[in-house]
Amino acid sequence: MSNLIKRFKEDLQLAGYAERSIQSYTSAVLRLQRFYNKPLQDITEEQLRQYWLCCQNEFGWSAATLRISYSGIQHFFTRTLVQSWNIFKDIKWKREKTLPTILSLKEVRKIIYALPTLQSHTFYLTLYSMGLRLREATTLQVKDILSDRKLVHIHAGKGVLDRTVPLPEITLLCHVR
Repeated sequence: MSNLIKRFKEDLQLAGYAERSIQSYTSAVLRLQRFYNKPLQDITEEQLRQYWLCCQNEFGWSAATLRISYSGIQHFFTRTLVQSWNIFKDIKWKREKTLPTILSLKEVRKIIYALPTLQSHTFYLTLYSMGLRLREATTLQVKDILSDRKLVHIHAGKGVLDRTVPLPEITLLCHVR
């Protein structure tokens, strides 16, 4: 790993970024370096502009992917290499406004009933009924369930924050069939 990439990762750590963000941003910077096959400090503002145009028009990257690339590369060039390029003020990829897929209760039941094991039923019922993120559900422990108060303590959720969520009666009973 080059000294610049090591420094970049340290800058992100000091700025308080999560490990997944550090990995994503580092990947974005390394992808740019591989694209031009030259040292990062030798890449120009115009080359960066052409890179994102290629990613958007030729590779068909979504706005979300472009924003991740932008965030990592922008942080690298403005904070690690300390370049003050106008491109970082000029570029904006808008969020795509799409409606989430919402399943009916009947569809959710059908999916859960189709699962092969009681363990699968319990896991997905818990995930769905409490609105948990996948990582939150996979790290959940019995001691986190406060059944007498009908609450569940979620540790290190999004943003590495703890939170408490209501425990629905159906989840407490855990009888899917």
